[in-house]
Amino acid sequence: MIDFPRDESLMVAGLDAWHYAKQSCPPELLIEEERLQARLGVRAFRLPVDHKDAGDGIKGANLDIPALRFPGWHYCHRCGAMEQLTLFSSARRCPGRPYPGMNCSQKAERSRPFLIPVRIVAVCDRGHIEDFPFLDWVHRNKPIAADCKLRFLAGRSSSMLTGIKISCSCGEARTLAGVFDFDQQSGGALQRIKYSCRGGQPWLGRSEAGLPCGSHLRVLQRGASNVYFPHVVSSIYLPLWAEQAERSIIESLQRPEIWDALTSGLVDGKKIDPVRCDVVARMWGLNGDDLLLVAQRKLDGIQVKPVENEEEYRSQEYSALLAPRGGPNTDLFVEIVQPHDATEAGVIAAAQRATDRMYAEYPEASNIESRIAATDDSGGPKWSISPNFQHLAEIGTAESRYIWGDLAGARNDEPNRYIASPESSTSRAGAVQTEPRGVRQKSSYSSIEAKKPISG
Repeated sequence: MIDFPRDESLMVAGLDAWHYAKQSCPPELLIEEERLQARLGVRAFRLPVDHKDAGDGIKGANLDIPALRFPGWHYCHRCGAMEQLTLFSSARRCPGRPYPGMNCSQKAERSRPFLIPVRIVAVCDRGHIEDFPFLDWVHRNKPIAADCKLRFLAGRSSSMLTGIKISCSCGEARTLAGVFDFDQQSGGALQRIKYSCRGGQPWLGRSEAGLPCGSHLRVLQRGASNVYFPHVVSSIYLPLWAEQAERSIIESLQRPEIWDALTSGLVDGKKIDPVRCDVVARMWGLNGDDLLLVAQRKLDGIQVKPVENEEEYRSQEYSALLAPRGGPNTDLFVEIVQPHDATEAGVIAAAQRATDRMYAEYPEASNIESRIAATDDSGGPKWSISPNFQHLAEIGTAESRYIWGDLAGARNDEPNRYIASPESSTSRAGAVQTEPRGVRQKSSYSSIEAKKPISG
């Protein structure tokens, strides 16, 4: 649920209602992570659309993330008239009932205030959510007439639930005192009035399921942090199939239409058809031999068994990071490590060797401006080395920050966390030390051109 300006509360619709849910997804919204796809049993991942105003050359204009109105119960902040709106209702003004005292019946309809959503909802431990049953709460298992109309009355202590009273046109009334009471075994306030979960899934357009859930309902404020707990599954992307491949080949194989064309007619169910590959290469202006080689490597790489065990899944990532895998055109690039003898001359010499290796192993990299760190025996970052190999200083000192160009940090003597913090790295893979003591140098690349190598 998301609170919007002007007292609007909406719930993001389920993915089945999103744009491109039942049609081909544009390549710019498609994300492929083969290992995670296999683990979750899905074909691909998609980015949400972002709104674009219509104009010349604009693709996907006027697309928004769909949402539904929830909670359904609303009330007028002036007279208290309550209405239960549907999931697909637009904003509605006060109905203007002729209550004694303060009411909106004398106001013109266009001058009446808009209804605002109530603050509480009901949830169950099985993932369902629904409106708080105000009618059932007020009538306490008594018959509810079809013409019963509720009114929301806030007393002087309206910040407390005991100060909020819900009255019905039939004469019944009750405060909201005790609605938050809950026991995991016996239920709570709603269980005492014999009201249990109806299986509501409003994000799917269903306020009630075909079969009631029957679980105990817990009453929560709609903005509470414990209303919704996402299930997060993360993964480090390991596109090792793209090593030593041209950027044009990599980008082409990431396009769904090209990949589908290559894999729709496999030879013996496991080999890319060379004839089909040659046709695709000529259509897209690619080298046929290179396309076949990399496509087969990608196909072999994604035909992996799903890994259910978290330890085994992370072990794959750890193994890839320990090895000097990746390349300038991939999204995974692991550091270069050179051992040293802990002397100043030895550290600087090791830094020169690491830089020479980087130039030799990755000649495609451009605009290289090194930030190199040397570790101590424990493997922790210890010294920074200047790009011209003339200066060495202990990390955290003003001199070290000056070597790395952080003049403001050097003046203010701020702590330097560039090496110690993983968040400072723009590499998707992160850094791994493979020697007890060594010079570490890492490069990070964008999808277009090489960026500055940075230390890990």
